Amino acid sequence: MRLKMESNEKLFCFDLEGPISLNDNCKDIAKELGLIRVFDILDRYDDILYYQKKSCIGSTLRFILPFFIEKKLDKSRMRQISEKTVLAKNIDAAIISAKQKGIMSIISTSYEIHSYAIGKKVGVKEENIYSTKINLDGILTPKDKELIENIIRQSVYLNKKSDSELEDYMNAFFSSISKPIEQIVNDTIVIGGFEKKQKADELMRKNNILGKNIVAIGDSIVDIEMLEFASAVGGFSLCINAKKEAIDSADFALCSLDRKHLVSLFETFEKSGKDGLIDLATRQSGNPDYVFSYLRNLGKNEKNKIIELHKSMRKYIRG
Repeated sequence: MRLKMESNEKLFCFDLEGPISLNDNCKDIAKELGLIRVFDILDRYDDILYYQKKSCIGSTLRFILPFFIEKKLDKSRMRQISEKTVLAKNIDAAIISAKQKGIMSIISTSYEIHSYAIGKKVGVKEENIYSTKINLDGILTPKDKELIENIIRQSVYLNKKSDSELEDYMNAFFSSISKPIEQIVNDTIVIGGFEKKQKADELMRKNNILGKNIVAIGDSIVDIEMLEFASAVGGFSLCINAKKEAIDSADFALCSLDRKHLVSLFETFEKSGKDGLIDLATRQSGNPDYVFSYLRNLGKNEKNKIIELHKSMRKYIRG
């Protein structure tokens, strides 16, 4: 029996929102439907539960589904909203470079419909896209509609509540909606955190990729496990214009508006591995167009400077 040889190809695992596109799709949908205050409440509720280890990260995407159903959101409308998405500058060049070196994948918390739409734009096959599947076919009862409308009406005041008050209020809401709608929320598996790491691992094994040939790219708390996984197996973990949690989890950080710099990073990684990237970060001469940093063994002050730099960039991009 012949053993299947491990591939020397690279495996690129990109987060979608941040590294590839500049929009928060769920937030964009909420804006289109007049639900932005509800989104903000549920996003805060998500954070409250996550930090108490009561829910998986990214659960805003499932918590908001009853409200999307009430507004009669469908796949066609979602695709229309996705069409307005702004892509990161020169992301096409970065993706072409990745595809030349191996397998290009998107592992995203975003809704699957949106991920497929953006994947089609940038030339990533659906078979290499892993994201959050949702069901919008639920039928609301009159009581469901009343509960939802009450949240919408009270949204300004709800965000003024303390964390414990908001948690109690939203817990009561989700325990009061009808069982079929509750089931839609509970059955939605958000591809974030552990699920991202799991998908990266599956892709690695499926394609016989060596750990040292994995590239994981993210920017936020939902990417921590995927970034840490790539680092642990000897690969290249990179955060771009990132939140503190991602910076604390990755080997490298890139702060830039332009994804053309990924091309040179991928070239260096292919030729010289992580050592070449460390050397590149060490030799960087203060190019104002980008800052590439090696994050391991940094002092507290140096790390804080990088965190603040990325925070400023995120604010500039997202407002």
